[in-house]
Amino acid sequence: MEGSRIGAVMANADATVPDSCDRIDAGVRFLMPGMVEGHAHPSFLDAARAQALGEVPPEDHAIATLLNAQRLLDSGFTSLCSAASAKIRADIAARNAINSGAVVGPRMLAASPELTVTGGLGDSDLLHQAMSSFGLVVDGADAMRATVRLCIREGADIIKLTFPGTLASRARSQPIP
Repeated sequence: MEGSRIGAVMANADATVPDSCDRIDAGVRFLMPGMVEGHAHPSFLDAARAQALGEVPPEDHAIATLLNAQRLLDSGFTSLCSAASAKIRADIAARNAINSGAVVGPRMLAASPELTVTGGLGDSDLLHQAMSSFGLVVDGADAMRATVRLCIREGADIIKLTFPGTLASRARSQPIP
């Protein structure tokens, strides 16, 4: 070991190792470099519908996000880049807990929720009922600036933008058969 890093890997159990080095016999195990998950959604829980993500209390959501990040680490992913968070602070809280050393998890870049427009992907609201999902509806330049600043203030590393014209927004405008 060199500090907290592996200094060398040797296949021969009889290899000469200086006394100042720790020797770890991995037995039948193998060593491989960590993988990077470049498009992760650790806060997107196993939900049957987008609105179910909005129904999870923020505290529970942060814990579930952290557990999903830990599952990725257990699967060999030592880093992850979030591609959107279901709530503003879900990814951020998990990342901060990992970075502080309070819990074990992969290195993590935390994303904002998907910033969308009225009728865009992630807008689950209906005229008669507001329903949160994984998107924050942001209409207009001033609202966009304010929401981006809020997400950055709270600690987001990545701002996710979802533009209109997706299949989800077109499907909502189709007449009922």
